[in-house]
Amino acid sequence: PRHPQLATGAEMIGTLLYHALGYHVVDNYVVYLDASKISIDPKATYRDRDGRKQPFTSTTLEKILWRGARSADGTYRVLASRFAPGKPAGQFRYYGTRRDDPNDIYPHEHRRELRAARVFAAWVNHDDSRANNTLDMLEGDGGQSALRHYMFDFGSIMGSGTTGPDAARSGQSYLIDAPTAWRTLQTFGIWAPAWARRHITPYHPSVGPFTADGFEPEEWKAEYPNTAFLNMRADDAFWGARRVAAFTDAQLQLVAEQGKYSDPAATAQVVHALIGRRDLIARAWLTQVTPLVSPTLEGGLLRFANAAVDARVAQPPTSYVVQWQQFDNDTGSHSPVGSAVTVTTPEAVLPDQLAQQRYVSARVH
Repeated sequence: PRHPQLATGAEMIGTLLYHALGYHVVDNYVVYLDASKISIDPKATYRDRDGRKQPFTSTTLEKILWRGARSADGTYRVLASRFAPGKPAGQFRYYGTRRDDPNDIYPHEHRRELRAARVFAAWVNHDDSRANNTLDMLEGDGGQSALRHYMFDFGSIMGSGTTGPDAARSGQSYLIDAPTAWRTLQTFGIWAPAWARRHITPYHPSVGPFTADGFEPEEWKAEYPNTAFLNMRADDAFWGARRVAAFTDAQLQLVAEQGKYSDPAATAQVVHALIGRRDLIARAWLTQVTPLVSPTLEGGLLRFANAAVDARVAQPPTSYVVQWQQFDNDTGSHSPVGSAVTVTTPEAVLPDQLAQQRYVSARVH
């Protein structure tokens, strides 16, 4: 009750962002529930803490709703999820493969969309990114079926700890961090890690402590060690950072509005945090590899883009050096053609002696 809209807002925003990033997610909607209109099947049951079946009555429902925030009109804000099509098949892991899935041939810790998911998790502080928050569904009939993998359950992202705001440790340290624990024990609690000493910026109760203040993308940690995240390479991070940097301020404003916060100040905090963390991610990970992307060769003119410059995290270089080469597709060998050419814009003219070649290459730095 002290943090209304916290988990439902986070769930909506996380679902939309991960969908936009290219992952499968379930359909979620914010709806308002009038408890007086609920009818309970006389045969309805639930399992208590000892695993025993008990009748589900109106009293049971009241005990559940008592834990939630009640709106001024007497309704409860809840999340409605459309059940994904198919048959539930458990979760996927961030390492290994599924033995029962013939399509699953690449170990998950070596899949770019799972290694680079560390970038996305850091962006929205998805510290609970583990197998338990994924969903596999078997779709199709018996003769033509396949597994679809879903990212699932975003109720504890951003500043949400689901039933309350995140602790200061969120995104800063594993739940069990041996070096931190040992040092704390050795100093009898006198020493504390930097995240425990840092001042937390005031936050909206419906958003929690989700800001760009003190956010260091490369230092971000989930609650648990994640094999795919630990295997993330510089080129994986670059791939992920490009997708984060591609979101415009207006798009992030639109996504934040789908959190359906009743207070515009809550929406504003989310927007400000997403924009600020986006820019810090671009600055951290778009500059660790040569950021040249989107090459095209048309009409004898090579063009390319500079992702770091486009994201405004690097100054345009004074020049690019292009070495044209003939490429032998049978042997995989490259043969330099002419001297390296220096250009001041991200484009270069194809040499005449390569104009009729079927395969050419260019080394650019």
